Amino acid sequence: MPGLPLQLFGTLGTAGADTTGTLVAGGVGTSLYINDVTIVVSAGTVDSSIEWGTALQGTGILARGNFVPGGGVQRTFDALNPPSANNTSLTYRLGGAGTVFFSVSYWVG
Repeated sequence: MPGLPLQLFGTLGTAGADTTGTLVAGGVGTSLYINDVTIVVSAGTVDSSIEWGTALQGTGILARGNFVPGGGVQRTFDALNPPSANNTSLTYRLGGAGTVFFSVSYWVG
């Protein structure tokens, strides 16, 4: 998005069971515009997702899959994609035992 700095964030999620975490916290009066998301599994076979909010009900999933080590997915979105609702966080989920790298590039508007 012109005029706004592109921000990058990545984290390594390791779990022995189903777990969730926050990639980007939402802020009051702000929206997140996602440029791309990446999921790469380094250990285990893990059902992994990146999604809006914490409900984890499948309504706001940006990327998801059950990947083996070395597998994953990368998705790029139109810069004008609908943003999150105000104060909505971008979260990740590991649905089982394994280690997964999650990354996102985004604008805050």
